[in-house]
Amino acid sequence: MRHPLDETDRRIAAALLASPRASWREVARCLGLSERTVVRRAAPLYTDGTLRTTAVRNPACFPHLIPIALRIRCRPNKIRQVAHALARRTDTVWVDILGGGDEISTIFFLDGPDARNALLLRDLPATDAVDSWTAHTLLRVFPNAFRWTAGLLSPQELARLIPAPTPPTAPAPPLAVDTALIAALTEDGRTTYTELARRAGTTALTARRRLDALVRGQAVRLATEVDLALLGAHTEALLWVGVRPGALGKAAQTLSGHPHVRFCAATTGPANLVVALATADLDTLYAFLTDAVGPLDGITAIDTTPLLATVKRTGLIRH
Repeated sequence: MRHPLDETDRRIAAALLASPRASWREVARCLGLSERTVVRRAAPLYTDGTLRTTAVRNPACFPHLIPIALRIRCRPNKIRQVAHALARRTDTVWVDILGGGDEISTIFFLDGPDARNALLLRDLPATDAVDSWTAHTLLRVFPNAFRWTAGLLSPQELARLIPAPTPPTAPAPPLAVDTALIAALTEDGRTTYTELARRAGTTALTARRRLDALVRGQAVRLATEVDLALLGAHTEALLWVGVRPGALGKAAQTLSGHPHVRFCAATTGPANLVVALATADLDTLYAFLTDAVGPLDGITAIDTTPLLATVKRTGLIRH
Protein backbone atom coordinates (compact mmCIF):
# COMPACT_ATOMS: atom_id res chain seq x y z
CA MET A 1 0.00 0.00 0.00
CA ARG A 2 1.28 3.46 -0.82
CA HIS A 3 2.10 5.60 2.17
CA PRO A 4 2.72 9.30 2.91
CA LEU A 5 6.24 10.57 2.36
CA ASP A 6 8.33 12.46 4.89
CA GLU A 7 10.77 15.19 3.86
CA THR A 8 13.64 12.77 3.16
CA ASP A 9 11.38 10.51 1.08
CA ARG A 10 10.14 13.50 -0.92
CA ARG A 11 13.66 14.71 -1.66
CA ILE A 12 14.72 11.23 -2.78
CA ALA A 13 11.65 11.06 -5.04
CA ALA A 14 12.48 14.50 -6.44
CA ALA A 15 16.03 13.36 -7.27
CA LEU A 16 14.59 10.36 -9.11
CA LEU A 17 12.18 12.63 -10.99
CA ALA A 18 15.16 14.64 -12.20
CA SER A 19 17.31 11.60 -13.02
CA PRO A 20 15.15 8.46 -13.36
CA ARG A 21 18.04 5.99 -13.70
CA ALA A 22 20.34 7.62 -11.14
CA SER A 23 22.17 5.08 -8.99
CA TRP A 24 21.59 5.00 -5.24
CA ARG A 25 25.13 6.35 -4.83
CA GLU A 26 24.42 9.31 -7.13
CA VAL A 27 21.19 10.13 -5.29
CA ALA A 28 22.99 9.90 -1.94
CA ARG A 29 25.78 12.22 -3.13
CA CYS A 30 23.23 14.72 -4.47
CA LEU A 31 21.24 14.89 -1.22
CA GLY A 32 24.07 14.51 1.28
CA LEU A 33 22.72 11.18 2.57
CA SER A 34 24.29 7.80 3.05
CA GLU A 35 23.78 5.28 0.28
CA ARG A 36 22.31 2.88 2.84
CA THR A 37 19.65 5.47 3.76
CA VAL A 38 18.71 6.01 0.11
CA VAL A 39 18.35 2.27 -0.53
CA ARG A 40 16.31 1.77 2.64
CA ARG A 41 13.98 4.64 1.77
CA ALA A 42 13.69 4.34 -2.02
CA ALA A 43 13.45 0.59 -2.62
CA PRO A 44 10.07 0.21 -0.81
CA LEU A 45 8.68 3.14 -2.83
CA TYR A 46 9.25 1.21 -6.03
CA THR A 47 8.00 -2.03 -4.50
CA ASP A 48 4.63 -0.59 -3.44
CA GLY A 49 4.15 1.45 -6.62
CA THR A 50 4.62 4.88 -5.06
CA LEU A 51 7.38 5.43 -7.62
CA ARG A 52 7.48 3.99 -11.13
CA THR A 53 10.04 4.65 -13.83
CA THR A 54 9.16 4.32 -17.48
CA ALA A 55 10.21 5.48 -20.95
CA VAL A 56 8.31 7.68 -23.38
CA ARG A 57 9.11 7.83 -27.10
CA ASN A 58 9.70 11.19 -28.74
CA PRO A 59 7.31 11.30 -31.73
CA ALA A 60 9.71 13.64 -33.53
CA CYS A 61 12.10 10.67 -33.83
CA PHE A 62 9.41 8.15 -34.82
CA PRO A 63 7.86 9.50 -38.03
CA HIS A 64 4.91 7.09 -37.98
CA LEU A 65 3.66 8.45 -34.61
CA ILE A 66 1.12 11.28 -34.64
CA PRO A 67 0.98 13.10 -31.26
CA ILE A 68 -2.42 14.66 -30.57
CA ALA A 69 -3.91 16.35 -27.51
CA LEU A 70 -7.70 16.12 -27.34
CA ARG A 71 -10.19 18.08 -25.23
CA ILE A 72 -13.29 15.90 -25.11
CA ARG A 73 -16.64 17.15 -23.79
CA CYS A 74 -18.71 14.38 -22.19
CA ARG A 75 -21.93 13.89 -20.30
CA PRO A 76 -20.88 14.28 -16.63
CA ASN A 77 -22.59 11.06 -15.53
CA LYS A 78 -20.55 9.09 -18.08
CA ILE A 79 -17.22 10.87 -17.87
CA ARG A 80 -15.45 8.30 -15.70
CA GLN A 81 -16.46 5.46 -18.02
CA VAL A 82 -15.15 7.39 -21.03
CA ALA A 83 -11.92 8.34 -19.22
CA HIS A 84 -11.22 4.74 -18.22
CA ALA A 85 -12.00 3.49 -21.73
CA LEU A 86 -9.46 5.97 -23.09
CA ALA A 87 -6.92 4.95 -20.43
CA ARG A 88 -7.18 1.29 -21.45
CA ARG A 89 -6.04 2.16 -24.96
CA THR A 90 -2.37 1.49 -25.53
CA ASP A 91 -1.96 4.67 -27.60
CA THR A 92 -2.92 7.11 -24.79
CA VAL A 93 -0.16 8.64 -22.67
CA TRP A 94 -2.12 10.99 -20.37
CA VAL A 95 -5.83 10.97 -19.47
CA ASP A 96 -7.15 13.65 -17.08
CA ILE A 97 -10.62 14.80 -16.03
CA LEU A 98 -10.81 18.59 -16.13
CA GLY A 99 -12.83 21.62 -15.18
CA GLY A 100 -16.37 21.13 -13.98
CA GLY A 101 -16.34 17.36 -14.47
CA ASP A 102 -17.58 17.39 -18.07
CA GLU A 103 -14.27 17.48 -19.96
CA ILE A 104 -11.38 15.08 -20.53
CA SER A 105 -7.90 15.98 -21.69
CA THR A 106 -5.83 13.21 -23.22
CA ILE A 107 -2.63 12.86 -25.20
CA PHE A 108 -2.46 10.20 -27.91
CA PHE A 109 0.54 8.84 -29.77
CA LEU A 110 -1.35 7.49 -32.77
CA ASP A 111 0.17 4.90 -35.08
CA GLY A 112 -0.15 6.74 -38.39
CA PRO A 113 -2.92 8.49 -40.35
CA ASP A 114 -5.23 5.47 -40.40
CA ALA A 115 -5.25 5.29 -36.59
CA ARG A 116 -5.82 9.06 -36.38
CA ASN A 117 -8.73 8.95 -38.80
CA ALA A 118 -10.27 5.95 -37.07
CA LEU A 119 -10.19 7.79 -33.75
CA LEU A 120 -11.57 11.11 -35.00
CA LEU A 121 -13.97 9.88 -37.66
CA ARG A 122 -15.19 6.58 -36.17
CA ASP A 123 -14.44 5.96 -32.49
CA LEU A 124 -15.31 9.33 -30.97
CA PRO A 125 -18.44 9.95 -33.10
CA ALA A 126 -19.72 6.47 -32.18
CA THR A 127 -19.45 7.16 -28.43
CA ASP A 128 -22.85 8.37 -27.23
CA ALA A 129 -21.44 9.96 -24.06
CA VAL A 130 -19.13 12.23 -26.08
CA ASP A 131 -20.67 15.57 -27.03
CA SER A 132 -17.78 17.30 -28.84
CA TRP A 133 -14.01 17.60 -28.96
CA THR A 134 -11.15 19.73 -30.20
CA ALA A 135 -7.92 18.20 -31.51
CA HIS A 136 -4.47 19.77 -31.15
CA THR A 137 -1.50 18.19 -32.92
CA LEU A 138 1.68 18.57 -30.84
CA LEU A 139 4.15 20.42 -33.05
CA ARG A 140 7.06 20.71 -30.62
CA VAL A 141 7.59 19.63 -27.02
CA PHE A 142 9.96 21.78 -24.94
CA PRO A 143 12.10 19.48 -22.76
CA ASN A 144 13.08 22.05 -20.11
CA ALA A 145 9.78 21.32 -18.36
CA PHE A 146 10.83 17.72 -17.70
CA ARG A 147 13.28 18.96 -15.03
CA TRP A 148 10.37 19.63 -12.62
CA THR A 149 11.21 18.58 -9.03
CA ALA A 150 8.41 20.24 -6.99
CA GLY A 151 10.98 22.74 -5.73
CA LEU A 152 12.47 20.08 -3.44
CA LEU A 153 15.99 20.29 -4.87
CA SER A 154 18.22 23.34 -4.87
CA PRO A 155 19.95 24.38 -8.11
CA GLN A 156 23.23 23.16 -6.61
CA GLU A 157 21.76 19.74 -5.81
CA LEU A 158 20.26 19.49 -9.27
CA ALA A 159 23.61 20.38 -10.83
CA ARG A 160 25.31 17.60 -8.84
CA LEU A 161 22.78 15.11 -10.14
CA ILE A 162 22.44 16.25 -13.76
CA PRO A 163 25.39 17.52 -15.80
CA ALA A 164 25.09 20.93 -17.41
CA PRO A 165 22.73 20.64 -20.38
CA THR A 166 24.40 20.08 -23.71
CA PRO A 167 22.88 20.29 -27.17
CA PRO A 168 21.24 16.98 -28.08
CA THR A 169 23.13 14.76 -30.42
CA ALA A 170 21.63 13.76 -33.74
CA PRO A 171 19.31 10.78 -33.25
CA ALA A 172 21.24 7.59 -33.86
CA PRO A 173 20.06 5.48 -36.80
CA PRO A 174 17.55 2.91 -35.51
CA LEU A 175 18.84 -0.54 -34.72
CA ALA A 176 17.00 -3.83 -34.44
CA VAL A 177 17.52 -3.92 -30.65
CA ASP A 178 15.77 -0.58 -30.09
CA THR A 179 12.23 -1.93 -30.08
CA ALA A 180 13.00 -4.51 -27.41
CA LEU A 181 14.99 -2.00 -25.33
CA ILE A 182 12.21 0.58 -25.41
CA ALA A 183 9.57 -2.03 -24.57
CA ALA A 184 11.58 -3.19 -21.55
CA LEU A 185 12.21 0.37 -20.37
CA THR A 186 8.53 1.25 -20.74
CA GLU A 187 7.69 -1.57 -18.33
CA ASP A 188 10.48 -0.65 -15.89
CA GLY A 189 12.76 2.27 -16.62
CA ARG A 190 15.26 1.11 -13.99
CA THR A 191 15.70 -2.36 -15.48
CA THR A 192 19.33 -3.45 -15.19
CA TYR A 193 21.54 -3.46 -18.25
CA THR A 194 21.87 -7.23 -17.87
CA GLU A 195 18.10 -7.65 -18.10
CA LEU A 196 17.87 -5.15 -20.96
CA ALA A 197 20.50 -7.17 -22.81
CA ARG A 198 18.57 -10.38 -22.21
CA ARG A 199 15.33 -8.85 -23.51
CA ALA A 200 17.05 -7.39 -26.57
CA GLY A 201 19.23 -10.41 -27.33
CA THR A 202 22.48 -8.48 -27.05
CA THR A 203 25.24 -7.74 -24.53
CA ALA A 204 24.97 -5.50 -21.48
CA LEU A 205 27.60 -3.16 -22.94
CA THR A 206 25.66 -2.81 -26.20
CA ALA A 207 22.41 -2.24 -24.29
CA ARG A 208 24.05 0.51 -22.24
CA ARG A 209 25.58 2.22 -25.26
CA ARG A 210 22.32 2.02 -27.17
CA LEU A 211 20.27 3.42 -24.30
CA ASP A 212 22.74 6.29 -23.89
CA ALA A 213 22.44 7.04 -27.62
CA LEU A 214 18.63 7.01 -27.50
CA VAL A 215 18.54 9.36 -24.50
CA ARG A 216 21.24 11.75 -25.79
CA GLY A 217 19.47 11.94 -29.14
CA GLN A 218 16.15 12.60 -27.33
CA ALA A 219 14.53 9.67 -29.11
CA VAL A 220 13.43 8.38 -25.70
CA ARG A 221 12.72 10.24 -22.48
CA LEU A 222 13.02 8.43 -19.15
CA ALA A 223 10.39 9.51 -16.63
CA THR A 224 9.62 8.78 -12.98
CA GLU A 225 5.91 8.74 -12.15
CA VAL A 226 4.57 9.64 -8.67
CA ASP A 227 1.37 11.05 -7.22
CA LEU A 228 2.28 14.74 -7.13
CA ALA A 229 0.23 15.39 -4.00
CA LEU A 230 2.75 13.26 -2.09
CA LEU A 231 5.37 15.86 -3.02
CA GLY A 232 3.23 18.78 -1.85
CA ALA A 233 1.78 19.73 -5.25
CA HIS A 234 -1.94 19.76 -4.50
CA THR A 235 -3.10 21.88 -7.46
CA GLU A 236 -2.65 20.80 -11.07
CA ALA A 237 -3.96 22.67 -14.08
CA LEU A 238 -3.69 22.81 -17.85
CA LEU A 239 -3.28 26.16 -19.58
CA TRP A 240 -4.42 26.45 -23.19
CA VAL A 241 -2.69 29.62 -24.36
CA GLY A 242 -3.14 31.62 -27.53
CA VAL A 243 0.14 33.28 -28.59
CA ARG A 244 1.00 35.34 -31.65
CA PRO A 245 3.20 33.20 -33.94
CA GLY A 246 6.14 35.60 -33.72
CA ALA A 247 6.14 35.37 -29.92
CA LEU A 248 5.42 31.64 -29.62
CA GLY A 249 9.01 30.39 -29.36
CA LYS A 250 10.05 32.89 -26.70
CA ALA A 251 6.90 32.32 -24.63
CA ALA A 252 7.35 28.54 -24.78
CA GLN A 253 11.01 28.70 -23.79
CA THR A 254 10.25 31.04 -20.89
CA LEU A 255 7.34 29.02 -19.51
CA SER A 256 8.98 25.61 -20.01
CA GLY A 257 11.82 26.66 -17.70
CA HIS A 258 9.51 27.79 -14.87
CA PRO A 259 9.73 25.58 -11.74
CA HIS A 260 5.95 25.01 -11.67
CA VAL A 261 5.72 23.79 -15.30
CA ARG A 262 5.79 20.02 -15.93
CA PHE A 263 4.93 19.96 -19.64
CA CYS A 264 4.95 22.54 -22.41
CA ALA A 265 4.22 22.03 -26.11
CA ALA A 266 3.37 24.12 -29.15
CA THR A 267 0.22 22.85 -30.85
CA THR A 268 -2.21 23.37 -33.67
CA GLY A 269 -5.80 24.35 -32.92
CA PRO A 270 -7.61 27.25 -31.25
CA ALA A 271 -4.80 27.52 -28.66
CA ASN A 272 -1.24 27.07 -29.89
CA LEU A 273 0.52 26.42 -26.58
CA VAL A 274 -0.46 23.89 -23.91
CA VAL A 275 1.16 24.06 -20.48
CA ALA A 276 0.76 21.60 -17.58
CA LEU A 277 1.28 23.07 -14.11
CA ALA A 278 1.75 21.59 -10.65
CA THR A 279 1.64 24.02 -7.73
CA ALA A 280 1.24 23.82 -3.98
CA ASP A 281 -2.16 25.54 -3.91
CA LEU A 282 -4.55 27.84 -5.76
CA ASP A 283 -2.78 30.96 -4.50
CA THR A 284 0.45 29.77 -6.13
CA LEU A 285 -1.46 29.06 -9.36
CA TYR A 286 -2.83 32.61 -9.27
CA ALA A 287 0.68 34.00 -8.75
CA PHE A 288 1.94 32.01 -11.74
CA LEU A 289 -0.77 33.46 -13.98
CA THR A 290 -0.13 37.04 -12.88
CA ASP A 291 3.65 36.99 -12.44
CA ALA A 292 4.86 34.43 -15.03
CA VAL A 293 2.24 34.54 -17.80
CA GLY A 294 1.04 38.12 -17.37
CA PRO A 295 4.28 39.91 -18.40
CA LEU A 296 4.79 37.81 -21.55
CA ASP A 297 4.39 39.60 -24.87
CA GLY A 298 2.15 38.12 -27.52
CA ILE A 299 -0.41 36.36 -25.30
CA THR A 300 -3.83 36.76 -26.91
CA ALA A 301 -5.96 34.35 -24.83
CA ILE A 302 -5.66 31.86 -21.99
CA ASP A 303 -7.97 29.11 -20.75
CA THR A 304 -7.03 27.72 -17.32
CA THR A 305 -8.56 24.32 -16.52
CA PRO A 306 -7.88 22.66 -13.15
CA LEU A 307 -7.37 18.90 -13.05
CA LEU A 308 -10.03 17.11 -11.02
CA ALA A 309 -8.65 13.59 -11.40
CA THR A 310 -5.81 11.82 -13.17
CA VAL A 311 -6.79 8.51 -14.74
CA LYS A 312 -3.58 7.78 -16.66
CA ARG A 313 -0.19 9.41 -16.54
CA THR A 314 2.93 8.48 -18.52
CA GLY A 315 1.27 5.28 -19.63
CA LEU A 316 0.23 4.18 -16.10
CA ILE A 317 -3.46 3.72 -15.34
CA ARG A 318 -4.36 5.01 -11.90
CA HIS A 319 -7.14 3.56 -9.80
